[in-house]
Amino acid sequence: MKNLFLTIIAFVIGIAVFAQQPENAGFELWEDVGLATDEPVDWSSIKTSDNSIANSFAPYVWDQSTDAHSGTYSVQLINGSVLGIVAAGTVTNGRIHAELSGVGWAYTDPADARWNTPLTVKPD
Repeated sequence: MKNLFLTIIAFVIGIAVFAQQPENAGFELWEDVGLATDEPVDWSSIKTSDNSIANSFAPYVWDQSTDAHSGTYSVQLINGSVLGIVAAGTVTNGRIHAELSGVGWAYTDPADARWNTPLTVKPD
């Protein structure tokens, strides 16, 4: 029984030491990106997508919240609607591609550090 307990403890410590969190995983840091609402540092949304025309029509789908699990802040995701198209509350460490038709997706741009998070170990 003692060996099993020590094995479990070693496993948990190993995961904590060798796992990686995304940048600003606790949403404690926020930045002014020229919008009415700040975005979490190292995260992006449909308002900062790769389509500047769609950005101006896109609803705000996040907000800073003080209802945090730990720390001071958290991110509140909100579903928004424009012209009958519902935009799901989403933030990503990558970049959002948004179209006025409502088509959109998140992707990684490895050429620009703002739109990717290199993983050097298994994510936690």
